[in-house]
Amino acid sequence: MSICRLSTSPKGPLIDVIVGVSSHHAAALQVAGHDVPTPVRLIGLIDTGASRSVVDPTLLAPLHLTPSGLIEVRTPSTGASTHACPEYDVSITLAAGLQPFWSTSAIPVLESHLPFNEVNALVGRDILSRGTLICDGPSESLILGF
Repeated sequence: MSICRLSTSPKGPLIDVIVGVSSHHAAALQVAGHDVPTPVRLIGLIDTGASRSVVDPTLLAPLHLTPSGLIEVRTPSTGASTHACPEYDVSITLAAGLQPFWSTSAIPVLESHLPFNEVNALVGRDILSRGTLICDGPSESLILGF
């Protein structure tokens, strides 16, 4: 099991996230003789309140992805109403600085504008449920293991 200890900041528990095209999409691009876009590195917020992981559209744009669908979501800010978010199949790697410790070659994520400075993604329970997350309150840190 790979384990990472994350310090909490005033913005919450932050983690390095690397997002790329899914392995299936990369293979299709290579067969067609196209270059595979370089994955993008961003800052993610560990969000146990988010059922799905979310990436800001400005960070998805360099990957030249096509949405696989639209998903209706409800958030605290939308109240009882929903709004549609594009869904994309991507690869994701979680890293502690330069050291990757978990990855998946294909997972659906939602696109939504995130109103946080420096935070470009929410790492939701769709990823967190694949591992173990422990909150160590006295040390103001989270322990994440996969």
